Amino acid sequence: MTLRRTAIAVYKGRGRKPTQGEVVRPFARTYRSTLLPASKPDETQTWQERYQDQEVTLQAQPWRGVMPTPQKDWTARQRKLVKQATWTAVVVQHPAFKEPLVILMTVDFTAQQARQVVRGRWGIEQPPLVAKQLLGGHRQFVHAPEMCFRLPELIMVAAAALTYLAATADPIPTGWWDRHPKPTAGRLRRELSKVALPDIPHPAQLREKNSATDQLPKGFHPALAAARQIVYAT
Repeated sequence: MTLRRTAIAVYKGRGRKPTQGEVVRPFARTYRSTLLPASKPDETQTWQERYQDQEVTLQAQPWRGVMPTPQKDWTARQRKLVKQATWTAVVVQHPAFKEPLVILMTVDFTAQQARQVVRGRWGIEQPPLVAKQLLGGHRQFVHAPEMCFRLPELIMVAAAALTYLAATADPIPTGWWDRHPKPTAGRLRRELSKVALPDIPHPAQLREKNSATDQLPKGFHPALAAARQIVYAT
């Protein structure tokens, strides 16, 4: 992850004057056999937490006054919203986990408070993510007031069931190269998509839609076609 300071970098007295903030790298990385060191944090925060019946020490490094690096495909509105906010990046190191927790926020929280908020959201983030992205709930649109409640309820029940079955079943590898598979809902959904469900007899039309359409124009109307051309031309 690469960030930038919101304040424009100080001019060094030679070359072109900077137009952006200083680059902030929370982690060191290698670019073309050159080691790019991690940026120095603003401070270091530590606190004690209980983990598996023992006290552990957590360490956090915040960087205040930063912003995400704008991408080429960002719109002008996205760039404006990012620049208007005051961002803080926090990297939390936990002794029981290999990878650190990275938090990017726009509120004035301490590192401990930010981690507690993120942990509180973990329990409610997974089912909506599975419902929308894996099961296609974000592509379904309904307009009737009752269906606006039915569809989210149905898709959330399906997402919770898929998540539970994936977590309790044996992990499914993606291929021979996947030696350490994880029990995720996406792997289970991919495996279920290969199963041919039996042909369930059902009527050609499940429910007749009694909608009045007598008032709607049908067929080709020259007057409407000409009006559409005028609207499209303007």
